[in-house]
Amino acid sequence: MSTSAIPARRDRERRRTPRRLRLLWLLVPAVAVLVAAGFLVAPRFFYAAPSPYQSSVAAGGSFTCAITAEQEVKCWGANDSGQLGDGTFTDSPAPVAAIGASRAVALSAGSGSHVCALLEDGSMMCWGANDDGQLGDGTTTSSPTPRTVKGLPSPVTAIAVGRQHTCALASGQVYCWGYNASAELGIGGTDPTPVPTRVSGLGTAVAVSAGTSLTCALTDRGRARCWGDSGDGQAGAPRGVQEGPQPIAPAERFGQIAAGDTNSCAVATNGRVWCWGANDGGQLGVGDTRRRSGPVAVRGIEDAVSVSSGYRRSCAVSSAGAVRCWGGETDGAPFPSSTAPTAVAGLTSGYGSVSVGGMHTCAIARDRSRVECWGANSAGQLGTGTAEDSGTPVRVVGF
Repeated sequence: MSTSAIPARRDRERRRTPRRLRLLWLLVPAVAVLVAAGFLVAPRFFYAAPSPYQSSVAAGGSFTCAITAEQEVKCWGANDSGQLGDGTFTDSPAPVAAIGASRAVALSAGSGSHVCALLEDGSMMCWGANDDGQLGDGTTTSSPTPRTVKGLPSPVTAIAVGRQHTCALASGQVYCWGYNASAELGIGGTDPTPVPTRVSGLGTAVAVSAGTSLTCALTDRGRARCWGDSGDGQAGAPRGVQEGPQPIAPAERFGQIAAGDTNSCAVATNGRVWCWGANDGGQLGVGDTRRRSGPVAVRGIEDAVSVSSGYRRSCAVSSAGAVRCWGGETDGAPFPSSTAPTAVAGLTSGYGSVSVGGMHTCAIARDRSRVECWGANSAGQLGTGTAEDSGTPVRVVGF
């Protein structure tokens, strides 16, 4: 090639470069729109899967359990099915120790009468009601003391308890067992099973949450999937029963998810909270009471690290440890109600987890030095030593 041809070639390359840049600038927004609309899935490296959320407090139907600073489990409230784990069936308005549940790192309780703990060694223990095999020990006999769940891969990294079913996350797979009338186990059909059974059609999961009659999980791409009862759109689908994982309409990448009674919520990786399903009590936090079958952004929350949903009520914890709640508009519970997030008096910083139960809510400090509860207290589920309701947080005695 002659030296005189080199400048000419360079000129041609310079002319092509602006065209290439213009094409690139046109393609980038187009791809972004397709990803946001759900037609394309962004590569995994755009989403860093968080460690599974682990709550240190669990508010059940009419009882509560929490993990102490020494990693022991203490429970209080109703004990008709042995859900306090102290070897008796006697209610207690003050904390009692769950026998054998030591070195606990996470707790979960649904709106029923059983509870489970994840232990430091990756094993899982459950106790309380077992009419439908929800304890996972292969039987249907209730237990007033913790029993080890059988048939799960080790280690278990997350646990989830619904009203009468239970799920766990192990090796990126979700396993469920117990009651299944609404297909909340996600194993095909509606037959119950007393042993852990793998949920198919999820791919790799990084989180799981069990509601009253539904279950939700997060994939390793930050997408939500739900199954079971969707009578109010809580499984993200038209009304009815979803026998397998149902994709939730893309909103944002999620880092934590909470299946509730008739609604579900999730925390996006940017701190925003999204909810969907029933909204008769304002539990979606959008300022009205209209039901949604797809995610809507909760008003005014940009810094959440976790969320919990229960009966007509949801609560979130901020990065600073402040607790905000919404819902409860029509349930007659003895605590303030609102269709938009409201700060909980006295819980402005330092709290690590919040759990919404049947008609009460509890929050635990990050250092596990104290637990505060509020709401109904007919069975002593507030842990104050009495049966007096409270519309504002009261400290659990002896914790």
